[in-house]
Amino acid sequence: MQADDLDMLYAHLRRELDAAYAARPWDGRRIDRIAHDLLCLERTLASQQRPQPALRSLRPRSAA
Repeated sequence: MQADDLDMLYAHLRRELDAAYAARPWDGRRIDRIAHDLLCLERTLASQQRPQPALRSLRPRSAA
């Protein structure tokens, strides 16, 4: 899967999880399944090499 596809799937799963928590009573098995799918997807996203934005606040200041 391409990064954009993974991002779209992540957004879909987050919406599905939000809807599952909004339902009363909660369906624990559904919530567990969605949470597991999100965990697997987050691991996949984290393992991809993506350029990270440079944050000036995290760079050590050079001594002048």
